[in-house]
Amino acid sequence: MKKDSIVLVPYYNKDIYNQIVYTFGKSKIIYDNEDVSELARIINKRYKKVYIVDLLFLSKSLLQLIKKDIVVKSILTFNLASLTFPGLLYSFQEIMECYDRNLIAEIGCLDKGMAKLLSKRGYNSRHVLLDNCEILSNKKGKYIGVVSKDLNPNHNFYNALSAVKLSGHKNVKAEINMFETKRFGEKFGLVIKNTQNFRKIMSDVLINIYPCFTNSLDILGIISLDSGIPFIYGNTVLFDKCKPLKKYLVMKSEDDISELADKINNALKYETEIMKLYHEFRLKYSTLVAESNNGF
Repeated sequence: MKKDSIVLVPYYNKDIYNQIVYTFGKSKIIYDNEDVSELARIINKRYKKVYIVDLLFLSKSLLQLIKKDIVVKSILTFNLASLTFPGLLYSFQEIMECYDRNLIAEIGCLDKGMAKLLSKRGYNSRHVLLDNCEILSNKKGKYIGVVSKDLNPNHNFYNALSAVKLSGHKNVKAEINMFETKRFGEKFGLVIKNTQNFRKIMSDVLINIYPCFTNSLDILGIISLDSGIPFIYGNTVLFDKCKPLKKYLVMKSEDDISELADKINNALKYETEIMKLYHEFRLKYSTLVAESNNGF
């Protein structure tokens, strides 16, 4: 008897694959350079529905081998601003082509703007939300987690480092790929612990900051806050119906390092109140996820 669904997650998307699988299916395959024919054989034999996360490389060939009676849905974790990166733009174009060829039945977008754009163009698309099942280690250390990458201009990385300095802190956990970033930190008296994984960055810290100009990964804040660690967003609609939380955790201007520094210190000062407010929000969030994803 066939199982209901399988989630195919590319090897590079490990930061949130637990949340994707928890939300959309009980089984997962993390793929890289697998034999496409063998993977198709397993899917055709065992599953009724397939969720493919961020089509890349082998996915197009795989889709052509999946039986027509199996429902295929695509989950996009990136946002429109990310299409400045050639690899993601290529992936996006491949998804559009596969949909046009009836190889994909529906597209779920973590970015609300992308979902609106695709729907407006006639694609069967919707905004989907992720739920969380993971609790991070929360041994309050001396670090501030900068949930950003120095190579990504949308991540507002150097403003984040500058805000940490202005807040009176100096110890940072972040993903560093450029030697110049290390020099920048040293110049301003920051001690940066290079950590090549968002979940590790967010663990055992005082607070996490994610001051991106554009955002499709609201779930990162849910993971952090579920673990009892405050999390500051640069941009999100997540708390639009919870004004007190929005005041504490969402920036008005992502580019304002003084505002971010103040947000860091206020979140640490009022952490108990923030966690109480978040608990009330969290009681409703899983219901919101279920309603948003119903039928997907």
